[in-house]
Amino acid sequence: MTTTTAPVDERGRLLHDDDPAAQVALATARLETALDDEGRSVLDLRTVRVLTPAPAAVADVLDVVSERLDALGSEASVELVEVPSLATPGLVALQPVLAGRLLVLVAHPDDEAFGCGSVIAHAAAHGMRTTVVCATRGELGEPAPGSGLTRADLPGARERELRAACALLGAESVEVLGYLDSGVDGDPAAGSLAAADPGDLRDRLAAVIDRVRPDVVVTLDASDGHRDHAAVRDATLAALDLVGHRPGATYLFCLARSLMTEFTGSDHLGTPDADLTALVDVADLLDLRWRAIRAHASQVPPFDAMSPALQHGFLAVDRLRRVDPVWEGGPVATSWLPPHLTTVSGDTHHTEGTSMTTTTSTLPAESLRHLCGGAVHLPGDPAYDSARTPWNVAVDLRPAAVALPRDVDDVVAVVRAAAAAGLRIAPQSTGHGAAPMAGTDLSDVVLVKLVGLTGVSVDAERRTARVVGGTLWQDVVAATAPHGLTALHGSAGDVAVAGYALNGGLSFYGRRHGLAASSIRAVEVVTAAGELVRADADHHADLFWALRGGGGNFGVVVAIEIGLLPIADVVAGMLLWDRERAPEVVRAWAEWTREVPESVTTSLRVMSFPPLPELPPFLSGRQLVVVDGALLEDDERAAELLAPLRALAPEMDTFARIPAADLLAVHMDPPAPTPSVGDHCVIGRLEEGAVEALLAEVGPGTATPLMFAELRHLGGALGRPAQGGGAVSSVPGDYAVLALAIAATPEMGAAGAAAAQRLVAALAPWAVPGRVLTFTERTVEDHAGGHLAATARLAELRATHDPERRLVASHRV
Repeated sequence: MTTTTAPVDERGRLLHDDDPAAQVALATARLETALDDEGRSVLDLRTVRVLTPAPAAVADVLDVVSERLDALGSEASVELVEVPSLATPGLVALQPVLAGRLLVLVAHPDDEAFGCGSVIAHAAAHGMRTTVVCATRGELGEPAPGSGLTRADLPGARERELRAACALLGAESVEVLGYLDSGVDGDPAAGSLAAADPGDLRDRLAAVIDRVRPDVVVTLDASDGHRDHAAVRDATLAALDLVGHRPGATYLFCLARSLMTEFTGSDHLGTPDADLTALVDVADLLDLRWRAIRAHASQVPPFDAMSPALQHGFLAVDRLRRVDPVWEGGPVATSWLPPHLTTVSGDTHHTEGTSMTTTTSTLPAESLRHLCGGAVHLPGDPAYDSARTPWNVAVDLRPAAVALPRDVDDVVAVVRAAAAAGLRIAPQSTGHGAAPMAGTDLSDVVLVKLVGLTGVSVDAERRTARVVGGTLWQDVVAATAPHGLTALHGSAGDVAVAGYALNGGLSFYGRRHGLAASSIRAVEVVTAAGELVRADADHHADLFWALRGGGGNFGVVVAIEIGLLPIADVVAGMLLWDRERAPEVVRAWAEWTREVPESVTTSLRVMSFPPLPELPPFLSGRQLVVVDGALLEDDERAAELLAPLRALAPEMDTFARIPAADLLAVHMDPPAPTPSVGDHCVIGRLEEGAVEALLAEVGPGTATPLMFAELRHLGGALGRPAQGGGAVSSVPGDYAVLALAIAATPEMGAAGAAAAQRLVAALAPWAVPGRVLTFTERTVEDHAGGHLAATARLAELRATHDPERRLVASHRV
């Protein structure tokens, strides 16, 4: 609601010119009428902003508003806001800030707690008014052993438990529709939900939606196969076409297929992970969620049959799929809240009529301005936009401030000052991996960019290098090369070492030497408490373990020490064919990768290039298939290994022995900041069905907005947990899949994201749990590659090292 009410009559004439109290009272009455006209009431108010150019004259009469709100049962706060002028006559105008409304539609008592309990609690924490509608009383459930209940007792007991759990979670009202429970098999009884006329259920739910007028509707995805869940889901979606008040968003609360497979052994239950559109961190609500679950004493929760790690997997993150409006692709959201609830009440600027006005409040980030030699930029500052923009320029980050520290002391000062101001911290180097943060509310976050914090020192005798927080791989490789050494770097030289390595890091040396994270010997980090700590295997060992995979969730990393490899030169290069050859090349490469030794790490990409004059002729306007990588072999053995691929007569073959430093140029990554969108998965064996699925999306004769679809060969040392490794020390599966498109415009971004998701979905039958974090364009909660015990340990350590959750990372623990 954007209406602002004033003490004027229907013709806009000021009333009570000389009486501030009367003006406030009349504006309050006008506000009540405006709310009623929109189907709202004063109970929906979070805040009433009293806008005035004369705060001294109005301050003493604010109780006129607060007393009226109290009389009507509203708990809204009243905020006095000084503005230069008003668009209407008089001393005041009232601007309402509304609470959101959530409607949760479920089939049985316990669905609200066992299913979407943390959605309800999350809504309550953000001031939303929640209505829970349950279709049945769950008569056909089995009484829990020791409950003393009979089947006849269940309907009353389960409804009481439903209401008790909802009260704990913060729901405002609960309604039961009175259908009978259908059970899970057999013919449904008369009067049961599964036997009900679908049109009748649809009409009843449409009436509820029009009466409640929710901003958001949530129901269950029914991916557990229960027919009652499916009945409510289908009726909810059908009701949307009948309602007079269409909610702002409708979501299915989902059971992730990866977790359901882990729990049940079946790969047919649960929503495919690739279909999830929102992953919401609700770990801070776990205690409340468990209390609501235990309120259902007549039931045995399915979580009791799970390991603690699997329980955490189900309960610490809410997984939702937006179905209305239909999700159009892009990075997975980290919130389902209505937009007006993801911004802070009392913004510095708002629009009143056509003029810009300013409140009397001060932004918390203002207290940081003097830090970093003045290199702290807030919204509205000339350098703010350039400072907040990551390497992936398609990602729009809008933090409360951007800090550019010059040294470690600056980092410590920023972290401590942010904590004192009630702000959170998001570490970032280049922003290559910023995509998972897209759409995240950063209004209380200071982005700490380490681009000015660089440097490399090499200890050739120990074969180690100390790399300062914002340093790029190209600088490390240049520093190590004169010593005949190199590192487990990635394929692009302008990627920062810390973010890449702390999130795993895939190298073209990887199948022989493992993930880059396992080459880390020590980490220097500024913790959430603002303390500088050096963590290694002998000091702060738990933190050292967590940082190697958990990265920015545990602090601002200001330096890492990495082990180096005694490699001065390497056989590396690429083989290139026209895309028409893709069917035979992909199949040959798939067969070849099953046989090659761990000394060989390669990728295959199907690529499409626009006809741009700045591209070389062999790329411009062409569709290609490219195999590239490195072989840690002598020349004779390398030639022997490459022979099967060379037998396919590539039109270009650049494989040769090159200086190790030149490996950074082989993969042809974009040399400058680039807008892009993508998706990723990890698959097992590259079977014929998987090859056909890939070619159906990007092979000959197809049209795709993808710039490339890549398969990176895994296995070898990449697939084995490293001795003494951290939270991420291996990658499951045989191939990492990365689909990426250029997103120069929003339309290109939407098309590219959709194409990337289609490719990943096409390969889903061959997918395995886990992800390569450096390839992941969306938020994931599984840092440990499908190892639930490691994921649970990360969560426990996060609670120890950052109990107030002040650190914000792209992939959150």
